[in-house]
Amino acid sequence: MLLLVLFLLLQETTALPIATCDGLLAETQTISDRLRDARRFDGVMPDDLLRQFAARAREARRCYDGRAPEHLGLLYRRELYALRWLRRYEEAIHVASEALSQDALSPAERAYLYYDRANAHARLGRSVEALHDYVEALARTPEHDAEQRASLLIEMGFNSRQLRDVTAATSYYRQAEQLLRSRPAVDRSRLAFLLRQKADLALTSAENDSLLEAGLRDALEAAQLYLESGSANLLYNAGTAYLTASQLSDALGDATQAIELARRAETFGQRTRSSLLLAGALRTLATLEARRGRMQVAHTHLLDALDHARQAGYTEYEMVIARALGDLELGRQHLAAAKDWYQQAIRHAETLRASLGTTDWSVMAFDQWQGPYTGLVRVLLAEGRTQEAFLTLEQTRARHLRDLHRQAQLMGDLSDHDRLRVDSLSQQLVEVRNQLSRPSSPDALTRLKLRETRLMTELDAVLDLEPQATLLPLPQLHAALRERGQVLISYFVDPADPVFGVPAFTFAFVLTPETVTGVTLDVSADSLETLMASISPLFRARPGERQEEPPSLPTSGLTFRSQTTPGLRERQFDTDALFRLHQALIAPLQPYLPERGRLVVVPDGLLFMIPFGMLLEAKTPAFSYEEAPFLVRRYALSTELAASMLLRPNPPDRDLSLDVAAFGRTRFDEPDLGALPGRAPLPDLPAVADELAGIRSLFRQTRIAQDAEATETVFYRLMNEPTALHLASHALTSPSPLYNAIVLWPDAETDGVLFFHELKRHRLSTPLVVLSGCSTADGTLAFGEGMQSLQYAFHATGVSSSVATLWLVDDRAMSRIMETFYRHLRDGLPKDVALQRAQLDYLEAAPASAQSPFFWAAPVLYGDPHPLHLSRPLPWGWLLGLLALVALLPFLFRTVRSSLSV
Repeated sequence: MLLLVLFLLLQETTALPIATCDGLLAETQTISDRLRDARRFDGVMPDDLLRQFAARAREARRCYDGRAPEHLGLLYRRELYALRWLRRYEEAIHVASEALSQDALSPAERAYLYYDRANAHARLGRSVEALHDYVEALARTPEHDAEQRASLLIEMGFNSRQLRDVTAATSYYRQAEQLLRSRPAVDRSRLAFLLRQKADLALTSAENDSLLEAGLRDALEAAQLYLESGSANLLYNAGTAYLTASQLSDALGDATQAIELARRAETFGQRTRSSLLLAGALRTLATLEARRGRMQVAHTHLLDALDHARQAGYTEYEMVIARALGDLELGRQHLAAAKDWYQQAIRHAETLRASLGTTDWSVMAFDQWQGPYTGLVRVLLAEGRTQEAFLTLEQTRARHLRDLHRQAQLMGDLSDHDRLRVDSLSQQLVEVRNQLSRPSSPDALTRLKLRETRLMTELDAVLDLEPQATLLPLPQLHAALRERGQVLISYFVDPADPVFGVPAFTFAFVLTPETVTGVTLDVSADSLETLMASISPLFRARPGERQEEPPSLPTSGLTFRSQTTPGLRERQFDTDALFRLHQALIAPLQPYLPERGRLVVVPDGLLFMIPFGMLLEAKTPAFSYEEAPFLVRRYALSTELAASMLLRPNPPDRDLSLDVAAFGRTRFDEPDLGALPGRAPLPDLPAVADELAGIRSLFRQTRIAQDAEATETVFYRLMNEPTALHLASHALTSPSPLYNAIVLWPDAETDGVLFFHELKRHRLSTPLVVLSGCSTADGTLAFGEGMQSLQYAFHATGVSSSVATLWLVDDRAMSRIMETFYRHLRDGLPKDVALQRAQLDYLEAAPASAQSPFFWAAPVLYGDPHPLHLSRPLPWGWLLGLLALVALLPFLFRTVRSSLSV
């Protein structure tokens, strides 16, 4: 006890006097003034002074040791300010986290600390963590502090752009502009910052020249406002605005103005000694010089830009510049150098992707980071290393889908508390997204997006799964193909890069149970798009953006499972285009393919829009489909997102209580679908009733839910009970994949619209899901993930295989194909063969006017093709006849006996 007392007395006597601490605090103020003057007049703050600032702030904080809580937040912020400008971002995150654990801080101080930590996360490329902290800062910033709230919204818009969430970014910028322009005296510096961010958004997402021109005006106005504002960092900010203006000028084709503006940005970067601005300016100048054919100058600029990006510690810039160096060397045929640069860029891309976890953002963001992989694939193919090229390409495919599967497997390792937390957050996220699917005011939209962001980041933090890139084991893949009796075709379609002189390149890998071979295809991405567009107007829009024209001719007798009705031009597929596609994509591979049999196709890019079974093996008279040599007559086909999906372990065998659970809706006049305000009325689907009745007649154990019985509540209750889950109704496609949906019947608990985002939170072990609505396989195209459609959502939940449609389907044709498909499944055929037979049966029975691939080729099998164990219905007719015969036997016996006795 005596020792303890002595220790406590010693501790008290070693505490420095408050006056000493006050002196350290005053010293930090003096250094702060010197830093402000240096930044204002010299454009740069000396590192030694910044280090001194951080050290004094830390000393003062430790000196007070809790005795002056009113100074705690200020001292933490001064230390964080210095660490930020010294680019010691990891240390800044640690200090900010320590500060936020202190109880003595006010809400306003916490808001600023969240802001500081968000900034450090953003500098390290951790956009998810940054966005989360900006949201927390905004929640703690008073409503009357409009300027600070606007700054936070602008930062949130920037990070949403990094995550490729254009809708959220636009919403945040709109809200920020309203706040800034509502002030009596507009803050020029903040308004300029906003205008520059809007210009950046236009650069990355503008769909036409008018939007690019508006972005250019915003960027130039931002630069002028910065120069007029007199802010401490006006030269740096003006330089960033000029850099954006340069890139917009380049996009508009004005090379002269683009170069002049980029050089102005470079000058401002030199004056402010900003590594980040110099990296951006030099990268832009490299692109502009390369367009002029001055590759050596471009090379020098890129090397300098990379040095500056490394000094700035900006991972995404390092990746983009390393990729550009790889492209430049590839264009010059310097394969070894190109490979080195691509491998560097890939390491950065993996770092960035890991920072996104398994959030929905990772799909579209990683879509923008694929260039290094495709470049490396091209180098490896040029070196004749086909197998290594195939394995490299596979590392880019179905990454998000595989992460979701692994995440679901790890759910079992969570504690009960964490599992309940995940369920709660997931349910809240569904509710928020359901609200986002309905029209709302800009303010309400912003609030909902903020809530969505917070829930997504909290959910990812609980699950804490680090995405992985794994190498595909080829021996296991060969064994899987042997067991399935399939040959795999994996396409690689890489567009041209005119900046660095890299030509377009298309390649097909062919994997048999024994070999890996490859063939260069004489078709480019652009020519494929042109050729596909000539098939039908249905193929003229990008995936997920198809807007059908009004019918050009009457369509009497036809009903479609969509809001729109295709005309004759859409329904009549051009036979010459189908033949030329076959010649481009299949004919060169024929020496490596079996004469007949089963193929599994891994498409790339726009090839996800094509059902390969409709390609024609020989020239056919225009629009003549009878006996046409469609590829489906030779091969049973299925589609996979990646070859690695063939190795996905099958779910454990379990007793399933139902053969098929089928949900269908035939009437759409009532009740009103509250989740679909503003949409055109949906037409009735009378053939769905026949489709469901046909399913009932084919199997012993079925559960048919039609119209008022086909609710989301019943769906969720039954979804894991059947061998096959069937949904027949209208499907709704949206530019945002989370809001693709299929229409069921509303009830007291649900709105009757089954959204993509709702499905993704569930776990299904159903062997087969059939989505017989319109365009259930169509959605926004994400590199490596295919189309973000309803079928993708079901696979994300754990479904082994699905049948989904690539375009609008005729109600009666689809009903006939589905009935025969199920009949062949019941007879024990593999799923791909069952679908092939169903399509051939349709062609054999359909009139010539309904044999266009439009009517039968839309349904495609995705995933596992293995046969299903389905039971036939009991032969009640025979059984009743036998029972009747048994009942008659005594009578017959007596009759015969009587006749004999006579």
